[in-house]
Amino acid sequence: MLVRVALGLLALTAIAAPPIAHAQRVDLAHGRGLVWGASATLPIVLTTVRYAESAAPAPVLAPGGGIEGRIGIELDSGLTIEFAGGIDGHAVDAEAALVRYRGSAQVRMPFDLGGDVFPYVGVGIGLAVFSRNQSIATTFDVRGVLGVSWWLEPWFALDLHAAVDVTPPGFAFVDTIVILTPAIGVALSY
Repeated sequence: MLVRVALGLLALTAIAAPPIAHAQRVDLAHGRGLVWGASATLPIVLTTVRYAESAAPAPVLAPGGGIEGRIGIELDSGLTIEFAGGIDGHAVDAEAALVRYRGSAQVRMPFDLGGDVFPYVGVGIGLAVFSRNQSIATTFDVRGVLGVSWWLEPWFALDLHAAVDVTPPGFAFVDTIVILTPAIGVALSY
């Protein structure tokens, strides 16, 4: 509920805010260099979670909660090459929480619409470590990101995005796992 309210306020503020003076406007033709950010996440498991050692599905209770951070370099085209990492967890009925540690390499591409709000898309591939009941499963996943950054200053932005992580079946899981992760956070540049 709190995340919905925060997302609504962010969207309303972005629509109603006056534009930043043109002299301060972020220009994608000149990359900002070092960029980093942090977000609060609300991951939602969209598929059944069945571990390779057990045929019974884990009763994952959604949504979970987590945090993630990222750091990267924004090039003159606006393309950002970055590393991201985070931790999130989900309650599991009558068992220890399902915890995911994730680290990835990814790229983001923003679109300049002539204002201070930049929608972007991104893709990445990463290492995912799942922990449950004192067992650890290491696997990889692929990520797609769709989001928007509102640059209040050339060095500070509010960021709203949703990521879809797909973990293929293998030695850790019987089925493909799909996790939708809405997030809200901040981005900084230097």
